[in-house]
Amino acid sequence: MYIHTRPVFPPREPVDRSPVRIIGTGCIQLKQFETKCYFKLVKMSYLTESLKIEILMMIGYGDRARTQCEVVRLFRETHPDLPPLNQGTISKIEAQYREMGHVRKVPSKRQAVVDDDTKLNLLLALEENPITPARQLDCDSKLNHKTVLKILAKT
Repeated sequence: MYIHTRPVFPPREPVDRSPVRIIGTGCIQLKQFETKCYFKLVKMSYLTESLKIEILMMIGYGDRARTQCEVVRLFRETHPDLPPLNQGTISKIEAQYREMGHVRKVPSKRQAVVDDDTKLNLLLALEENPITPARQLDCDSKLNHKTVLKILAKT
């Protein structure tokens, strides 16, 4: 007869949280930026444009291109005062440079501004025929579906 049991792990040692700063949901960052951290380091807002360019120069090009692991190690050696990078960050910086040709911060999408006349026309069309589907209203008003739903939700 086979009995399935859970593995028993020894109790964890208490973690001294005094040198720790909380930076996100469930994420902490050590103040002295040690490489041994129990949680994933997030918030790469400290990376300026010049640091991103330096990372691209560390990657190199052609036959002398470095791997992402080598770039992480090299960045930690040249900037010990900054938090350590991970390979995902380097991959994102490299992908952004290949796609856009620069590493400047990309502005986020702005919300669509809908004038009052368009809102009024949308509501009048709905009042004329209350069972009109929202998708049909999208096509008639040439607005995004989510924008139409937001307008209808506000009324």
